[in-house]
Amino acid sequence: MTHSNMTGQTAIVTGGGQGIGLAVAAALRSVGAKVTSWDVNTTAMIDLGATSEMLAVSCDITDFAQIQTALATTEHQLGPVTTLLVSQALMRQLPNMIMPLGITSSPSI
Repeated sequence: MTHSNMTGQTAIVTGGGQGIGLAVAAALRSVGAKVTSWDVNTTAMIDLGATSEMLAVSCDITDFAQIQTALATTEHQLGPVTTLLVSQALMRQLPNMIMPLGITSSPSI
């Protein structure tokens, strides 16, 4: 199996505090990405921040002001974002949430 090299890339994983999102964040980290996990679960983010090499940010992605703050924190600490992975149960709202981050087209859902 060939693994991608993401050294120097900065990735955001929403829903990254637990479950599949956390597993994806860890996988990205294992191939060299600088990873920030955003999750509405503040306790999970505190625990993750204390025990991993990932940046953990408490963020409700249904709140645009929180997205702006989380993005500013991420870019200040890790550099420009190159990868966004959305891993939470709010998929119907995905196109509206990723457009402000500069992504010009949304995937088919």
